[in-house]
Amino acid sequence: MWLLRLNMNISTEVRRSYELRPYPVVGKRIWNQPRWRLPPPKWIEAMWQRVRVPERILVAGCGTGMEAFAIARRFKHSEVVGVDFSPRSIAIARHLQKRQAGLRHVRFVVGDITTRHLVNTVGNDFDLISCHGVLSYIPQTRRAFDNFARCLTPHGALYLGVNGVRHFSATWRPALAKLGFQLAEFEDGKELRQALRLCEALDSHNAPRIANRGAEYLAGDLFGPLIHNWPLARWMSLAQSAGLHFLGSYYAHRALRPIFKDDLYRQLLPRSRAETHMFVELLSPSRFHSLLFVTQPRPNPPWQNASALLRWRARSTDLYTCRWPKRRRLWRKLRRVQLKSVSTNTVVDLSVPEWELEILRQADGKQTLEQLLAGLGKRVPANVVRDRVYSHYLLVSVNLVSAD
Repeated sequence: MWLLRLNMNISTEVRRSYELRPYPVVGKRIWNQPRWRLPPPKWIEAMWQRVRVPERILVAGCGTGMEAFAIARRFKHSEVVGVDFSPRSIAIARHLQKRQAGLRHVRFVVGDITTRHLVNTVGNDFDLISCHGVLSYIPQTRRAFDNFARCLTPHGALYLGVNGVRHFSATWRPALAKLGFQLAEFEDGKELRQALRLCEALDSHNAPRIANRGAEYLAGDLFGPLIHNWPLARWMSLAQSAGLHFLGSYYAHRALRPIFKDDLYRQLLPRSRAETHMFVELLSPSRFHSLLFVTQPRPNPPWQNASALLRWRARSTDLYTCRWPKRRRLWRKLRRVQLKSVSTNTVVDLSVPEWELEILRQADGKQTLEQLLAGLGKRVPANVVRDRVYSHYLLVSVNLVSAD
C-alpha cells in the first residue's frame, strides 16, 4: 500500500511539473518545421520488415505535439493519434494544429498511458507506437508496456526512446545534490546556471551546452521526482513481460560500423541482430536508447547450418543506395563498391567478389540464396556465402526470410 501511495505522489508531482512547463517548448521556427527526433524512418522500416505503410500510429506522451506533427508529415495517409496526461500540452497541440495545413489526419486526446483505460481513450489496432523521452520520467512503466502491447496490431511495432545508464543526469544529479541543490524541484537562476557550467566543464563524457538549455528541458531531464537511467537489459525485461520482442537498437546499429573492416563481424556469428546489439550494449552502454520492439518474434536465420541458410530468401532493404559497377561475369574477381545511407550518415566501402554483388543486385525476396547462386552457374561454398551474407544482415542492407 505504501508503494502505491508513493507512486501516486510521484505521478502527481510529474503531472504538476509538465503542466507548469509544457514540453517541448514551442517557438515559431519549431512548430513550422518540427524536427524528426526518432531514428531514421528507413532504418525502422528495414528492421521492422513491414511492406505496407502503417495505417494507424500512436504517439504516446506527445507533449505539445511536435513529434506527432513530424510523424504526420512523414506518413501523410496514416491516422496519427497523440495522447498526453497534460491538458495544457494537449491544448497547445490542438492550437498549433489549427494553424498548420495538411494535419487533419492528426487527433489529440488527454489520457494517461499507464491507466488501464488507455485503450478506451485512444483505441487499438495501431500499427506503430512511438514513445520518445517519456518512460524514463514516470512511475509504473510496466503498466505502460502492457498498454502498448494491448494497443498494437498482431504485426505492430513499438519505437521506444529512453535513457541509458550513461545519461548525463545519472552523474549530474548527485553532483548537484553535493552542491546543495534540491533535485525534486526545479528553481532556475544564476547560481544554478553557474553550477551547470561547472558540471559541464568537468564532465568529459557528455554533450556540452546543457547549461544553456531551456527551463522546460532541465525541469524534466535533470530535475524532478523520478528519472530512470536503466541499461538495455532492464528495458528489454519490461517489454518482454508485456509480450513484446526486441528487434534492435539504433545506437548499437551505428556502433557496429567499424567491425566490417578486417572481417571482425565473423566473431559475432551466429548471433541475431538483437543479440549483437545486446553485446554492443555490454561493451559500450548508451546514453539514450532508441529501441524497436515488435509483437511477433523474428526467427534468427540458421547461421550455424550454412546449407539450410541457402534455402532462405534474400531481400535488399532501402536503407542503402549503391552505384553498381558494370557486370563482368568474372564471379570470383574482387570488385570495389560503396554502400551509402544518407539517413544514417553511413558509408561502407566494400571489396567483394562479383558473385556477392550479383546476389545483392537480385535480392528481391522472391528467390532463395540457392536459386540466386544457381543462376550464376558457379559453385560457391555454403560457408563462404553464409559469412558474406551475415555481414549484410548486420549492416541491415539485406533481410532474410524463411522460404517455408
